[in-house]
Amino acid sequence: MNSQERLLELFIKLLTEQSLSIKQVTEEYQISPRSAQRDLSIIRETLANSAFNATLLKNTQRKQYYLSHSAQFSQAEAFAISKILLATRGFHKTELTFLIDLLLNHVDEQANTQLKKALKSELFHYQQVTHHKFLLESLQKWLDWTDRRQPIIADYYFKKNQPPIQIKGLPLSIMFSEHYFYIRTYVPHHQKIINYRLDRFGKVSELLEKITLPLDKQLEDGEMRKKSVLMYSGRDSIITFRFWGAEEIVRDKFPQAKLSQHKNQKYLEVTIQAFEPGVIMWFLSQGSRIQVTSPPSLIQKIRQEIAMMASHY
Repeated sequence: MNSQERLLELFIKLLTEQSLSIKQVTEEYQISPRSAQRDLSIIRETLANSAFNATLLKNTQRKQYYLSHSAQFSQAEAFAISKILLATRGFHKTELTFLIDLLLNHVDEQANTQLKKALKSELFHYQQVTHHKFLLESLQKWLDWTDRRQPIIADYYFKKNQPPIQIKGLPLSIMFSEHYFYIRTYVPHHQKIINYRLDRFGKVSELLEKITLPLDKQLEDGEMRKKSVLMYSGRDSIITFRFWGAEEIVRDKFPQAKLSQHKNQKYLEVTIQAFEPGVIMWFLSQGSRIQVTSPPSLIQKIRQEIAMMASHY
């Protein structure tokens, strides 16, 4: 068998999802390890310079090469995604390690080595959130239920050491915010959409009865994201406030905000549309840099909250 025939046969094996090691190729074709490495390098370079949507990758633990039909990431792309995953703290450490390993399998060998070195300390000291639950399998189930608009009945724990409540609802979508995944669920009993934390669900079963989302309750995830702070839903209000601080802080938190600043003012005049419960918490986190000017009902709620806070000191 000449080298061209050997290359073709190796490529066919990779196409049929076989993994190849240097040792295996060396023994099967009676060639030197250097020749086996050269053959695999030729296949990798040929794929990289072609329009064929595949990349030859190496599993460094098993010392095997395999063909990936998904796009390869650049080192910077893989680094950015890994850092975001680490910063969320939303996954169990076992799942996070699996996800990052999966990601790093889609960069070249040199980038893989460099990225593992760059991420080593943060991976070692990684602190997952306190629920310590595995989420990937649950996410797969919820993706199916939201896609099919399958009504569910579930036990839900608002607090760890308290009995669960029973929920009957229609899962609409899955969102992520501030360390947690949320299931946006229309609950007919409350006649509204409620954001439930994924990790707080207990037993979940498919519900045979039909639940239909009313037209006046339909709100796209993107619109909901604009109005919700800390994934709270609630009263949808037009809110105005004055802000003594950097404009980018407001724009980053409320992308839809309308801002103005007159020459003699040292503060920004801001108008937003948002759900009240979460936005109150954000306002309080800004301390004296914020003064809410409308609506009066929201001002009163903030005054009451400040009074309750002061009573603790």
